[in-house]
Amino acid sequence: MNNKDIELLDDELDISEIKPIAPVDIDITKPIEIVNEIEDEENKPTLIDPDAVLKSVTNVNTKLDEPKEKKQSTNQETKMISPEDVISQVGIKTPQMISPEDVIAQVGSTPSQVPSKTLINVQKKLEQVEGLDKIGTDEVESYTQTNPIEKQTPKTVYIPPVYEDNEKKQKVENYKKLNKDYRITLLFAAVVILFSLGIITSVIDTSSTKKNTKTKLNLEAETNIIENETGNSYFYAPINNKVKSGTSDETTYYLLGDEKSGQSEIFDILSKRYITQGTNVDFGQYDNLVAVGPIKDNKSVDIVLPTNYSNLNERLIKTSNKDGSIIVIKYSNGISKKVEEHLRLMNQLGAEKTIIFINLDDDSKDANDMIKDLKKILKDTGYDENTPIIVGEANNEESIKKLYEEMKEWIKIVPSAIEEPLDAHIINIAQDKDSTQINIQIEKGTIKTGQKIKLLGSEFSQTETVSEIHINNNSKEEASAKNEYDDVSIILKLNNSSLKNATEIVSEKGYNIHSKFYAIFYFSDDNNQKNHNFNNNYTTEIHLKNNVNGKISIPKGVNYITKGVTTNLVIELSESVPIHKGQQFTINDQVNNVFGYGEVVEIIE
Repeated sequence: MNNKDIELLDDELDISEIKPIAPVDIDITKPIEIVNEIEDEENKPTLIDPDAVLKSVTNVNTKLDEPKEKKQSTNQETKMISPEDVISQVGIKTPQMISPEDVIAQVGSTPSQVPSKTLINVQKKLEQVEGLDKIGTDEVESYTQTNPIEKQTPKTVYIPPVYEDNEKKQKVENYKKLNKDYRITLLFAAVVILFSLGIITSVIDTSSTKKNTKTKLNLEAETNIIENETGNSYFYAPINNKVKSGTSDETTYYLLGDEKSGQSEIFDILSKRYITQGTNVDFGQYDNLVAVGPIKDNKSVDIVLPTNYSNLNERLIKTSNKDGSIIVIKYSNGISKKVEEHLRLMNQLGAEKTIIFINLDDDSKDANDMIKDLKKILKDTGYDENTPIIVGEANNEESIKKLYEEMKEWIKIVPSAIEEPLDAHIINIAQDKDSTQINIQIEKGTIKTGQKIKLLGSEFSQTETVSEIHINNNSKEEASAKNEYDDVSIILKLNNSSLKNATEIVSEKGYNIHSKFYAIFYFSDDNNQKNHNFNNNYTTEIHLKNNVNGKISIPKGVNYITKGVTTNLVIELSESVPIHKGQQFTINDQVNNVFGYGEVVEIIE
């Protein structure tokens, strides 16, 4: 075994600062030799690689368990490592070279007299410095305290790896390069992934914001301020409506748009060719109705034609059936403010779907540009981007046939009053010793014996179980909205004075009591009070089935609300009362004169 020089480094260096490099591929089945004696012909010291020492420490436990073999000597010349190489490998300051004379001064002998050390000796020193576990082998035990190097052990040493041949050396170098490239690639991939996640998060946040814009009204958004055909400002924020499917024949669609744009012609052809029962029905003073079908599952749809546009918005708000619309646009008139207002109003009133019919009159040309504009408006007003847009002639049967086919595919049959969740108004409450009788008027849904119900009132909510049901003094198992005009009462097997606070009965998981909500409101001012306007933070009486005081907040950018304007409002009540989306109300003055009609659009709190 040839002796190699030991290069002692600056004592001020701390071994904890050494950063290990990637492991090299060394055959651990063969003994590893480290030559520590200085060659006489060169008389030059060689730096000792601490990383190689650490690698050897990692592998030595395996080697110590194997039978000891005679160590092979090597004549391979070890390459001199410069201080600059040390800096590049361990990232520390340039060590001071120690001459043979310095070694003599420190250990009291010539370099050639320094005892030879095996790899195990160096491992023992590193274990002592870094607190590693003691290795109990014969070679370790042979190392005694008389070793002069023990008195001045360098804190940092570098032992160059010994290779049996150039092929293995090249393999190790290739591994180092591959490991370095791998770390660079891994770092780059991590950066790309984090950047991508940032983009994805941003997209998700943006999408979520857009979605929230459709489901929660923002009265601070001045961009939603629009003028109607009379020049008055109004405000509608779009809502993302989701309506459950039903099985009844009570779905109602209105023919809307500018007056005399072709609605009458469309209504007449539908009445002649697709009527399902009876003839044209006089639907009141201002509207006509016809049942058209079959649409889906042999169900029909009621089509309503407004015959008078006076106070049309008020009638739409006050009616209970307004499930969708067919907006008719005369091409020569273009997309008017009334068309857009009707789209926004029906969206506020819960209409999930609509159909657009472009009536090509004598002056019509290519409708592609109008279709593009309509698609944008439909998106801005909260409707599905796949909303059908039909181009045809209102008095042409083939065009109306195309409309009817789209109706069959697009229109959703909505639930009837019986299919909807329970909503009953309490008329009277009477109590005796051990029971409570409640007279009710069922507006929606069905109530059954044994059913859990929620009783709601002003600042009041309590859940109980129905014991008995009576309809016109006859005991029954259930009652529904079809018994709206019957004498219906329920019996609860308890006597609780707090029940007298209840005004509504709903299903156990139905709506609750609230104090603040968004609303769509039409300012009719039926009493024609001169110069009466709604300003911001106006306090008055709100009638939701019972009267309660409330503060009205109008949209930012709208100075006041005048007669004939339909707009969104925020209403904050002085107390919590039963409220649900779609509930209708009036705003009254102090002597109960009606200022206008509204509908709850969204619950705030």
